[in-house]
This record gives sequence, structure tokens and C-alpha cells, in this order.
Amino acid sequence: MAFGSGFRFTGVKFCKKNISAVGQGSFTFIVSILATNRKAYYLFKILKVYEAGIQLEGWEVKSIRQGRISLRDSFVKIINFEPFLINAYIPPYQRAQGSGVDTRRPRKLLLKKKTILFLKNELSKRHLTMVPLKVYTKRRLLKVEIALVKGKRGFEKRREEKERSVRLRLENDVEEALGMALGKE
Repeated sequence: MAFGSGFRFTGVKFCKKNISAVGQGSFTFIVSILATNRKAYYLFKILKVYEAGIQLEGWEVKSIRQGRISLRDSFVKIINFEPFLINAYIPPYQRAQGSGVDTRRPRKLLLKKKTILFLKNELSKRHLTMVPLKVYTKRRLLKVEIALVKGKRGFEKRREEKERSVRLRLENDVEEALGMALGKE
């Protein structure tokens, strides 16, 4: 079944890993998440999220589409009113000819000028930082989800971990009780 032959997705989540269809009215597209920065969710409090395009070379696009990218320890910095993704690791494409490529080079992010000015103002005024959260494909394009974040303190991390463990314990207890109730019948 081809997607272009009248088949329409609206807000449906696929069963396959990290693929979902997102739609608004008659306009829909498929989003495939290629990488996430799980450490950022633990270390930072996310205040606002933005979607940005990324300027890449051909071998980088091919490598990212294979899922070979690491956002660990990467961040976004605005230099001369241009946002750059710093310290993101993209290994060389396996079938590429040549060597000597810089796998951690700064990569320019594509945002609207108004958004860049707002982010620069927020970063300087409120002592915040920007980190990438996800890399995904939207239609045929690669996008980076960046977030304006504030660092969590130690007690906030511990409290969040405790709440998570309590929630998991409760879910396990409910599943166990439900399994026992169904088993007895």
C-alpha cells in the first residue's frame, strides 16, 4: 500500500519503534526519530522546545539516516546571530571514500531570525542554556528538536527519581493484582 494513493494518517501512532504519523486536518506526515538525548531529560528542566533544520554534508546525512549519531554532551551556541550545534558526534559513513573528516565539527542550525533573537535574549538574560533533545526525519528532511533548559539541582533529580520508582512500583502492583484477579476466574 503506497502512502500517496489516497491513504491518509491523522494522529495515528505506529506499532513500530519510534515511528509515528502526525496530522493536522488533511495535511499529514510521518516522523521517524533517529536519536534522542536521554541524559538531557535527566540533567535539565525543559522550559521551551523548538524545531530546527540542520546544515549537513552528504556523508553526514547518510550516516544519520542509519541512526549513527550521538547527542551526548552536545549543546547549542549562538555565534554572530547564527545557532550552531556543538559537539554532536556523527561517525563517518561506512561506504564513504576518503578520510580526515571532523566528526564533531560545529553544525549550523536553521531557525527564523526572530526566533534566534529571542533565544539569544533569553540565554543572556535568564542564564539558561540550549541542548538538542532529538534528531528525526520529517518528510524527507532531517530536523533537530532543541530546548531552552535550566539545570536541575541535586535534590530535584533525587525527588524525580523517587517519584519515578514509586510510579513503577504502583504500576507493577496493579498489573500483578489484575493478573491474579483474571487468573482466579
